[in-house]
Amino acid sequence: MYAAEQIRQSQYYEQEKKLIKQKTENEKKRLSTKNRSYVRETCALFLCVIAFLGLNLFLLSRYAEITSVKHQVLQMEKSLEQLRNTKEKLSVEIEKSSKLEWIEGEAVTRLSMKYPDKNQVIYISVDPTKVALIDGELEKTYIEDERNGILPNSIERIFHKFAGVLQI
Repeated sequence: MYAAEQIRQSQYYEQEKKLIKQKTENEKKRLSTKNRSYVRETCALFLCVIAFLGLNLFLLSRYAEITSVKHQVLQMEKSLEQLRNTKEKLSVEIEKSSKLEWIEGEAVTRLSMKYPDKNQVIYISVDPTKVALIDGELEKTYIEDERNGILPNSIERIFHKFAGVLQI
């Protein structure tokens, strides 16, 4: 009986050893699978954080670009306002200088001009018939000059049009 008891105990110890061995192996497997899952989760979390930071940097760069464009727009509006003020000042200056009183004042003060005296005025009488005759003669000579050109009149006109288009 003693020997049978010893065999049972030895078998019991061997079964205990096997169970402990299986438990340790199962725990090792469980720990290794936990480590693997943590590694995957950690990598996924790290990638999500990097993606989040990347998107935030992209948004910040866009906001910075918008701010710089707004600054440029404000500068251009200030420049436009200055140009409008300058234009208004110049239009006032033009209005002032186009008045006859100002022109007369400038002529008298700056250019030392005076109105002519009675003895400096010369009256000329012109016969209207002579003026009409001279005007008619001038028109005739002008027409004759056109006819006596190097090329015929129509060809010369065409040549001048081409020269005008080509800007020769």
